[in-house]
Amino acid sequence: MAESNSTGTYVSNMESYYTRGNHTLKVPMSLFRENRERLLARLKRNTDLPAANTFVILQGGIEIPFNDTDINWPFRQESFFQWCFGVEEPGCYGALDLSLEKSILFVPRLPAEYAIWEGKLHTLEDFKKRYGVDETYYTDEIGRILKGKNASLLLTLSGKNSDSGLHAQEAVFDGIGQFQIDNNTLYPEICEWLESNRGDYKSSKALARTTIFLEEGVNIQELPLIVKKINDIGLVCNVKGKDDATPFDSRYLDAFKKKEQLGVISKGNRKQGVEKIDIETKIAKQRIDIETEEGTAILFSSDLECLKHTNIEEILEGLNSSHSTKGIYSLLENKIADEINCRIALQGLRKIIEMENVQRRYKNAKLLRQEQLIVNTINRDAVLKQLVKMIVRSQDSQMIVEGLCALKKDKFSPPRNIYRDCLSDEALIRASDGDFTLSQLMDVVKVLSSYKDSRYQEFIDILWVGIANREEEINADLLVPLFKLMYLFNQSKNMVRIILEKKLSEHWLRLTGSQIGEILNCYHRDVLSLGCLISASKWASVSMNTSKEKDLIDFIQSLYAKKYIDDRIELTLEEYMKAKGIHIKDPRLIAAIMNYCGTMRVRNVHIISICGEYFIKYGKKLPASLLASILMPFGLLDIQPPHSKLFWEVFEEVLFEKFLDLKPNEILDILLSCIYLEKYPLSFWEIVVKSHSLDMIYKKKHTIFNKDLLYKLILFDASMYIECEHYRNFRVNSNSIAKSLFVDVRLRRIINQIYKPLECVVGKEKKLSKNVLLSKLPFINFYVLDILIHSLSVSTEIFNLYLQSNRNLNTVVLIHLPEHYCRNTKHLIGPQITRKRQIRKLGFRVQPRTHYKTQMDFIDFENGGFRVIKSAKEIDVLRYVVKISSEAHKAVMRMVRPGLAEFQAEAAFLNYVYSIGGCRHVSYTCICGSGHNASILHYGHAGAPNSKIIQDGDMCLFDMGGNYCGYAADITCSFPANGKFTNDQKFIYNAVLSARDAVMKAVKPGVSWTDMHLLANETMLSSLKEGGLLIGDVKEMIESGLNEVFQPHGLGHLMGLDVHDVGGYLPGHPERSTSAGIRKLRTARTLHTGMVLTIEPGCYFIDCLLDAALTDPKQSKFIVREQLERFRGWGGIRIEDDVLITETGVENLTQVPRTIEEVENWMAVGRSDLKLPQDK
Repeated sequence: MAESNSTGTYVSNMESYYTRGNHTLKVPMSLFRENRERLLARLKRNTDLPAANTFVILQGGIEIPFNDTDINWPFRQESFFQWCFGVEEPGCYGALDLSLEKSILFVPRLPAEYAIWEGKLHTLEDFKKRYGVDETYYTDEIGRILKGKNASLLLTLSGKNSDSGLHAQEAVFDGIGQFQIDNNTLYPEICEWLESNRGDYKSSKALARTTIFLEEGVNIQELPLIVKKINDIGLVCNVKGKDDATPFDSRYLDAFKKKEQLGVISKGNRKQGVEKIDIETKIAKQRIDIETEEGTAILFSSDLECLKHTNIEEILEGLNSSHSTKGIYSLLENKIADEINCRIALQGLRKIIEMENVQRRYKNAKLLRQEQLIVNTINRDAVLKQLVKMIVRSQDSQMIVEGLCALKKDKFSPPRNIYRDCLSDEALIRASDGDFTLSQLMDVVKVLSSYKDSRYQEFIDILWVGIANREEEINADLLVPLFKLMYLFNQSKNMVRIILEKKLSEHWLRLTGSQIGEILNCYHRDVLSLGCLISASKWASVSMNTSKEKDLIDFIQSLYAKKYIDDRIELTLEEYMKAKGIHIKDPRLIAAIMNYCGTMRVRNVHIISICGEYFIKYGKKLPASLLASILMPFGLLDIQPPHSKLFWEVFEEVLFEKFLDLKPNEILDILLSCIYLEKYPLSFWEIVVKSHSLDMIYKKKHTIFNKDLLYKLILFDASMYIECEHYRNFRVNSNSIAKSLFVDVRLRRIINQIYKPLECVVGKEKKLSKNVLLSKLPFINFYVLDILIHSLSVSTEIFNLYLQSNRNLNTVVLIHLPEHYCRNTKHLIGPQITRKRQIRKLGFRVQPRTHYKTQMDFIDFENGGFRVIKSAKEIDVLRYVVKISSEAHKAVMRMVRPGLAEFQAEAAFLNYVYSIGGCRHVSYTCICGSGHNASILHYGHAGAPNSKIIQDGDMCLFDMGGNYCGYAADITCSFPANGKFTNDQKFIYNAVLSARDAVMKAVKPGVSWTDMHLLANETMLSSLKEGGLLIGDVKEMIESGLNEVFQPHGLGHLMGLDVHDVGGYLPGHPERSTSAGIRKLRTARTLHTGMVLTIEPGCYFIDCLLDAALTDPKQSKFIVREQLERFRGWGGIRIEDDVLITETGVENLTQVPRTIEEVENWMAVGRSDLKLPQDK
């Protein structure tokens, strides 16, 4: 309840936020207030409950104290109560008035002795202020207070976490029997409310400095500001000379006052000091003070007055002519005075750094020893501090910029040092005061970004105010360089983006196409702003016809990179091509336009046809590198070229002439385009066969690029076999391609949903089979039949084409996804038209179906979210605890070595998350398994308490996560104890890593978690097969349940206030499967934006599971026994990340080394210096 410092002074902890010190995250109580508000709104909207006289009642966690014994069980707040109130203390209750929308907190009435043994007794008003509730009472008053408020119906919790198996705490209190109780409504409502929270998940780091809320149009931003904390009032109030007081002290105070007034930082005049004194009095003292750590060094001069008339250029020349730091120190010692020109100080700083770097490059031991002596004698630190202080005093802000640039080259000082701190602080104040020009601001941003310490990276965020102060000066010439720096901002990036996009909307007409393209490219991985895209679209509609071709190439390529198209851009491109298309001089522009149309599926006949005419006229002059980009879109978009006969004549002539200059991938793209247009280039295929290109592709089939080539090769060969009457036999060996196919998760979901209704439609006379392969054709996705309605007696996975004697007896249902259509049309793209055509030629009837939304897609996303979907503030807390846990894992990785006890690694983690992150507790018992223990999924419990000594050659599997403000982290790192992977360790680790990477790439809103689990299983088993541990078909392995042998747990789980959070299996969602592997999943839901889950594939060698598999004929046939033996007792590997589902995919919150190279490099640092307690 209270804390005491070492002097006995009471320190209150009743502020309205949760924190564990200035270095930890401050969690505002508004997070929980907003949760309460959303819950009340949800209950009113989604239930028929009467609002009047209805209350929600939640009971907090209960502490089990053993104050007179040796133990006190760690207290953990009940998670539903925590979600609503954020209360730290045990024994509390909370109530929500559904009618008045008020919150009530009930706290225990503590005895007077509490103040002696436990801490200060807080008042009800203290709790009301701390937790931001409307009313506070004692828990022994609950019945009376509710009765006085005419409560009649109480909503209480009653439900089971399907993941952990734990039941929610249902509120019970004296006098509850006098009320009507509803314990069915609350749990599903608070547990399960989905929302998209669009745009709420951007990172928002809490800085150690202050913040303000700033409204810009409809946007309200929380932005950082620099404020100097005045610890010694004497710095401000004491009578000092103008030159004694450091100028930035008063400016910090000025900024602080502005913050207190909640005003906008202005460009006003800067303060020069607190009080002036007679400068002549100080000069008469004939002394210069240099502050050092040992005290004040005093330099005397017989005539300081003469320094006023010092020839500055002469001093600068002297500095430049010096060839040792000793000479520079001596010169400065004789010339330093308060009146010295700051240019001399700046040049002195540059020269010192330059000479130190020269001497370090020579690596002359004698010279370095001499240099060290000089540094010790002359006191380098004192001189540099004085130089930096003089630079700070300059009224010319350019001196600050150049000083920061000079310190960038300082190799002698650590990455973070007092010199950089001093100049950086001054730069922040001048930026806040509007003293920097925009060019200077950009230079400061670049310099700070080059400093390696994270503190300077955070300083960049505060420079937004300098840009805001100079907003009116932003012109067309400055827009591009400013946009290029936008990625360096973090918390204030959105504000900088708003400012720049506002100026872009004013100046877009003055920009060139190349400049617009550069701006679009500045967004990197960010979601491109609609305002920026609208400006680009407007520019195109006005300026395209008058722009240079080079500018248009850059502009179109940037649109292509950002995958953006709208009707205005398409119409403008059409008008441009009609006006200038055939007269375009640079063929790269034609290639860029065609490539753009093909990629964006823009089926504009006018644009494509004009490009076709261009090819007819200039095809013989076109470089070979542009041919594929120009020719491929015809087939891809299913557009017949203009003047067909003439086009194909030119096509053949150009292709014969430049065939050998084309790359294999370009050749196949062009030939497949011909197939889509029902042209069969047999003569060109013969050239491919004779050129030995096939042999080259076969030899390199293991690479991703050549796998793509091989797929195109097989598709072309099969298409020619089906459609070209002169093509008698297959010429490509398709056996080398993987037999395990990945079916799009959307297709799987739709097929599963329409399968049973279709069975009812077709009746008993027909059978349905899904994802069917054709016996005579290669096993590639192009020839997978989504659903086959046939007359065979049983369902089949492979349909024998030889059994199909009559045509049109069997029907194929093809499901077309949105990307199978040309943009804004119902016209299928060329490959899908070809697929339908070829299936019909094989004797099937084809019934196409469009992609339609599942039931989950119609859920209302417009209202606030509950525990399954995290709010923006909850995500801020989760980001923090995962980051702290990540850093703790990294610290443990660096200390682990053979001879360390597992519990010592656990202790290091606990120490880090508590002392650095403020996490008093962890989210679960730490799992620190080494060697064989790494195969025990929940090792670390009381019966196996992380007690083994780590051995050389062991793999370590450490699964640990901190807990902050009730929110959990759950991270697993696997690494070799000695810091170097063996070949076997690399083999298994990469198999697990490839499974994790495959899921990371595929996961996004709308996908099924079950499908992601199967994807991970397929990927890992494929890797084990490639390494020789398994043989056979991967799909059959999964059907036999072999995936559960090597990974006997699910892919991951929901995470939040519980490490295995609520909402895994609820009514209305997929039920738990009974199939091997999948039955271990902790949820089978469809993913939605705002979910936080773990992704944790693993591979383990558990004797009991392996023994059972070896005796099972369905599983043992896949296992290579001789290879398996060397992994007996080996342990296991798990890679676990905490991720946030975003609108476009996933954000990995975990920040630890993952690849083998990253792990080994990280662990290599400082290993030789590591000393363990047992080494003493």
